[in-house]
Amino acid sequence: DLLGRSSYVRILSYIKGDLFAKTKHSNELEISLGTLLGHLSRCLQNLGHESALRKFEWDPSSIEWLQNYTYLFKLKKKKIVKKNITEFKKFVKMNKNNLRYSLTHGDPNNYNLVVSKKEIVGLLDYGDMIFAPTINDLAICLSYALMNRHHLYNSLKNIIVSYHDKFPITFDETYSLISLVKSRLTITVVMAEKQIKKFPKNKYLIISKKSAWDLL
Repeated sequence: DLLGRSSYVRILSYIKGDLFAKTKHSNELEISLGTLLGHLSRCLQNLGHESALRKFEWDPSSIEWLQNYTYLFKLKKKKIVKKNITEFKKFVKMNKNNLRYSLTHGDPNNYNLVVSKKEIVGLLDYGDMIFAPTINDLAICLSYALMNRHHLYNSLKNIIVSYHDKFPITFDETYSLISLVKSRLTITVVMAEKQIKKFPKNKYLIISKKSAWDLL
């Protein structure tokens, strides 16, 4: 540096484009998203790392811990959270042994996807990778991609069908998918409620809170 001291430098590659969260949705973009995720799931089938064998609060296939935080909500919101936990037990927990497992990205949300010319050209932030049901990545993606959408069925179709074309979904994965989407959204609202009490001035912590509740 300017004082003659040795310094470490991190060199990062740059992906030109805009964030998915700030891009106008279209059929082409949603199809591209499903295609990228399907390709990712297929590629991750034969990869693994011991560090990925860990428990992770944001894992939608393991939300039993949320039962301890239903007190954070009242009336309708509390009812929704409890209902989602009950559905999770039936559609995910009792079906987990029938799901395929692999390394997963863990967080393909709207702020980790780079878009250029109506196509997903980059996937960022691999810090949440865990060994989990492969279908988690699709569920997590849907929980964010469906936010603020007026035609949910059309978006579901675009993303799921294009994912399936690259990485065919099994019956058991279909059985658990929508409950996994709800599980991730439930984690989102619980985490937001927990964190905002600790850091009331940090607006980033609640960036998805309203949209998550609307979708739930």
